[in-house]
Formats: sequence, structure tokens, C-alpha cells
Amino acid sequence: MKQTRIWFLITVILFLVGTAPGIVTAQIPDGWEKISNPSNGSMEPDGLEQGGDVHNSYAWCQGILDGYVYVGSNRDMLSALSMIGMPTDPSMMPTPSPDMRARIFRYKLDGSEPWELAFMEDPPVVVSGDEKIGNDFGYRGMEVFKAASDDAPALYVVNYPIFYPRVLKIATGYDPSSDEPVEVLRFQQGSLRSTAVHEGRLFIGNANLDIWASHNPQEVPSCNPLIPDDATEGWVKVADSSDFPGYNPDYFNNPTVPGVWDMISFNGFLYAFLGEPMGAPDTIGFLVYKGRPVPCSEPEEWEWEEIVGPAGKFGPGMGYSLNFGATPCIFQDQVYVGTFTNHPSWMLKLFGEEPDIIDFLNSAAPPQIYRFDTNDDWEMVIGDPHTVYVEGLGNQLILPMGNYSGGFYHPLPVIFPPYLGIDFSGLKTFNFSFNSYIWRLGVFEGKLYCTTFDQRAGMERVFDFMLSENPVIAGVLGYIIQVLNHNPGGFDMYMTRDGITWEGVTKNGFDDPFNYGGRSISTFDEGMFVGTSNPSFGCQMWAYSGQGAPLPPPIPEMSSTSGFYNGLNYQISVLPCSGIDNGSIQGRIVVPDLDISSFLWNNVDPDQGVFFQFELMDNSLNGICGVHLCLNGMSETERWNISNLWLTFGDGWQSLPLEWSQSEGKWSACVEIPVDNVNALFGLSTQEEIFSGSEEGATDDQDNSGGGGGCNVSGLSSAVILLLLPVAILFRKLF
Repeated sequence: MKQTRIWFLITVILFLVGTAPGIVTAQIPDGWEKISNPSNGSMEPDGLEQGGDVHNSYAWCQGILDGYVYVGSNRDMLSALSMIGMPTDPSMMPTPSPDMRARIFRYKLDGSEPWELAFMEDPPVVVSGDEKIGNDFGYRGMEVFKAASDDAPALYVVNYPIFYPRVLKIATGYDPSSDEPVEVLRFQQGSLRSTAVHEGRLFIGNANLDIWASHNPQEVPSCNPLIPDDATEGWVKVADSSDFPGYNPDYFNNPTVPGVWDMISFNGFLYAFLGEPMGAPDTIGFLVYKGRPVPCSEPEEWEWEEIVGPAGKFGPGMGYSLNFGATPCIFQDQVYVGTFTNHPSWMLKLFGEEPDIIDFLNSAAPPQIYRFDTNDDWEMVIGDPHTVYVEGLGNQLILPMGNYSGGFYHPLPVIFPPYLGIDFSGLKTFNFSFNSYIWRLGVFEGKLYCTTFDQRAGMERVFDFMLSENPVIAGVLGYIIQVLNHNPGGFDMYMTRDGITWEGVTKNGFDDPFNYGGRSISTFDEGMFVGTSNPSFGCQMWAYSGQGAPLPPPIPEMSSTSGFYNGLNYQISVLPCSGIDNGSIQGRIVVPDLDISSFLWNNVDPDQGVFFQFELMDNSLNGICGVHLCLNGMSETERWNISNLWLTFGDGWQSLPLEWSQSEGKWSACVEIPVDNVNALFGLSTQEEIFSGSEEGATDDQDNSGGGGGCNVSGLSSAVILLLLPVAILFRKLF
């Protein structure tokens, strides 16, 4: 029977998953518009090229110069990842293009000119039949900087190389029809991602942990790309691997090693964020160092201090070994830091000889947001309660200050149906977020924005694979995908005015589930741009013109749904956390898919009561902050024999006192449902001793764990209780 139920569930999930990843009603937020191929919608070519080019996978970086936004892209990203052994899904990627040359595009800020190709290597480095290969697989970072000898700023672009890493300069007044970028820095080895402007100099970080600085980058002589040399004239090396002893040197043997992941200038220091390889089995988490020149040193030397790392003020990865990278942004005089989950390393837990789904779920590290001040004191804004090593104090529990848990998720306890065939008593988390990265942060009109990398599509592909490999794990993943996680496919974007309370902007990639990442952000006085990762149909660019002074959000309003269930005439009213979500959440009462008798004292007959669960259809951006239930048309006997609504997660029953009122000879019973209890099993009975056991001869050692195969909350660790406590407090505060 159990296997039959699993396969029935899988059949339903296959239908739902196969329809489209994360179906949801249109959700393009006010003020945003698609500016690349605007007439093409979801599952239609874009890639910034006029008419569409599906091979331009990511809007990998952006920079604003001379009235234009420049966008660097890459080519056939999923195909490239598969070539270096990363797990990918062939059904999601187009047939690779024979032309592998990366592109830089640009767009006039006022929209008066269409998108144009700003640069593509011509001639290619290698031509073989139809194949054309350039030096640059893609352009991964951009920085606007005014060199000492220049009259105007220029745009400096770093590449992810096929042959050698380099920095290109696009000058003010650049004309794509007649000009080409000039090369100002070149290395024989490595790859480039990070850039920063600090104390009047441009800084470039390499994957080998070298950091170079120049106040006046100049064109370097050309080279044979097949036999490159180092060209560093006018630059000084301010760091190398010896300055970062916490970094594992074995990572340099991994083709995805990022090295210097990101950099930022703050409080007179240059902060370097060091990332770890994707898929590596021995990660400890990202590292952060801050550096500055040694006074009066000649030649120039720098001193570096470890802030986050094995010998730092805080432990590596801020307590998560899967936090393989982090991206910073200054907002309101503090540095906000979004983390990246090493999802390939996490996924490997499901592909061993004896995969453990509980260990897989417990080891998740949904991305967090931290912030630190001029004293390098870090605090968690978004994330799950967890421990991190703090210098002088040892391991310390840290709690989120903001209104979301990790991955912008609201973890709520849940009872898993017994037919899934898994013992969930060891589960230590209810955070089933599919967000893997806080990919970018940006500030516009005094508000901080962040975008995510949404892995729903990837989880659905893992589910597909597990159907034949491990149906039990497939059943659990499918239940999470379609029953527990209501976040549709496509990246999320959130905004905050104060750094603490965040509001959703989009949760479905601007109504396109294939926009799995908000990869890049750029801002200027009149607007902001978001570039997407969409390796299936090509990246997109979206623009927001702003709304001037922000209007106060609408007051949250209850939305009510009425229905009948097993003789009960009920009304469920749901309060969203934000007024912008008014009317977007509906609820109903459904039959529990559980063995009810296993939850009752002495296995009494379930017919002595009425049992149900809630099903909430949540299409909101910001979640649920209140649930109110009324049972109408109740009899006189029920009025005087039913005092409570009862609920359980399998660890004994709790009572919620009913408030009774009478109108036209009929009674109504109403109750507030704590939001962190909405997934519980609920019961009503005129014989309330079936819940309390007060007349059943219960003793202290009587087993009332129940659970019906669900999550036995009484067996959870203290860490789970700490997880749930701030969530409950948070919802009560908001409500």
C-alpha cells in the first residue's frame, strides 16, 4: 500500500512538474519593463541580440558609462558547465553554437537607441570549419574608473578566459562601428571576476589569489593568445596566496576555483572575499580579509587581516561550510553581504552509494544576508539560526534580525504523510528554500535590492533522475517541490528601506521561470537595470524607472474563503504580511492524508471527532502573517461540549480556546491559528478527552508520540526549537 501511494504521488507530481516549472499567475511588478526584445515573452529567444540569440546565456556583468549601460555576456553556459563535469540537464540547454565568441552589448539609458553589439572579437583566435573561438568565454565583471592620465572615466571589463585572462578598457566616446576595447592587463593563467575602486586606484583580483592595483592603466602590447605572456606594466601586486593562509591550496587544482570572488572599498580598507570551487567535497566556507598598504613601504607592501576564516574574528563561511562565496554592497554606512550556497556539493549527498535524504535536508544552507560595520562586527539579517565561531567566545548561536529566514523562506513545522516511507524524526530544519544564491545587491532611491539564484528547475531535474534511481527519495523531493515550497520558478528580488524589513518585488523571474537568476544589477540617478541568467532562451534585461518618493504600502487586509467540510460550515480568513499581497492568499480545509488513530490516545476511533488540515494557496510575495478560522451554524450541544480546537504535530495535542458567539439561534466558534501551526493536524470533538487523555487512564509513561509517519516534533533537537521560536515571535510581531 505504501509503495502504491508513493507512485500515485509521483504520478501527480510528474503531471504538475511537466506542465511548467513553478506555474504562477503573471507577476511583473509595477514600474518594471523588459527592454531587451520586449515583444518576446517567456520561452522565446532573447540574449540581448536584436531578434534573439539563445546562446547568450547570462547578463554576466553591467556598467554604466557615457549615457549607456554596457552588458557583458557568456556563451552556452550549461554546455560549458557540462564539459567540466558539472551536472546539467540537456533538455534545458540549446544545441551549442559553433560561434563561441562572447559579446558585450550596450543600450542608451534613455531608450532612444536600440541594443547594439559593442564588442566581439574579430577575427576569432581559432577558426575550424563553422567553429569560431575567441579568447573570452565571457565577461564577468565591469568597473567604471577614471585613470590618472584620462580626462574622463572609462569602463574596465574582466574576462573569463578560454586562453588567457585579461582586462579590457572601453573609453568614453567609444564607437562600436570604429573602435575596439584596448587590453590594459594580461596574465598567463587564472580567471577574473572581482574588481573594485579603492583610494584612487583600480583593483583586479585573480583566481590564483593575486590582487593587482593601478592608478593609471595603459594599453599593453598585444600577444599571441596561444602563447600569452604576463603584461602588468603600470600595475603593482598587493596580494598573493601567501597573504591568505586560510585558503586551501588544493583548490587551485579545481577548474572552477574562483579565488578572489569579490572586493569592496570600506572604511579605508580593501576587503577581499575569497570563494571556493563549486562541487568540491572539502569546503569550509568563504573567507574575508581586509588589507591596506604598510606605511612608508618601498616597494609597496600590504598587510592583510583575516576577518572571516579559520583564524579570523568569525569562523569560515559564517558557520556554513556550504557558503562558498559572498557578495558585498554598501548601504546606510554598513556593508551588506549576500552568500552563495555550494549547491553542487550539496547535491552530491544524493548521489552516493547510500544517499540519506534526511542528512541532505539537514545540511542545507539557504543563502543568508549579513552586515558589518566599521568595527568588523557582523550580524545576520536574513538566515536561519545557527552557530558560528566568534573569536574569544567560541561557538555562538546567531539569530536573524530581519523578517525572513534563509533563502527568503518562512520555515513552518509540517507533518509528512506516512506513505512517503521515511522516518522524519531526525529532521532538524523545515527550511525548504530553493534559492541558492544572493546573487547581486544594488542601491537605488535609498533602498537596497537583492536578487537570487532559484534552483526550483534544478530540483525538478533531480526529482526526474531519482524516479528511476530511488523512488523513495523522489517521493520526498516531489512532496517538497509541489506541496511545501510555494515559491514558483524564476529568481526572486527583494527590497528593503531600513536594511531589516524586506519586501518582495518578484518571486518568478519577472514572470519567466527560465530566468533562474538575477545575475547583475546597475543603477544610475534615474533608474536601475537587472540582467538575468537564462541559459535556455538567452539572458534578458529589465529596467525600473523608480517612483520618486516611496508611497506607504497598503494596509494588509484579510481575505476570506467559505466552504463545507464533514458537516462543518467554515470560513478561513488569511492576513498577508504586506498590503501589496491583499487577495493573493486563499485557504480551505482538506482531508488529512494521515492515519488519524495513531495520533489519538489509546488509538480511539477517529469517528469520535472531526479532523482536518489547512491547504493555503499562497501566491503572495511576502508571506502569511495571520490565519483566522470560524465554524458557523454550530448546534447547542456542540456549543456546550466543545471548548477547544486541538492541534498536533505528532507530539501530543495542544488546545486553542474557541470564542463562541450566537446569532439568530445559531452558534459560531472562532479561533486565531498561530501561523507556525498552519501545517498541523487539527481536530474537534464533543468528547475532548480523546485529545487530552484525561479520562482514558493516561499515565506519564504512556506513548502519545503518534506521528503517523510524520515529523515527530517531540524528538527534535534543541536547534529546531531555536529555529521555530524566532519565527513564531516574528509572525506575532508582524500580526
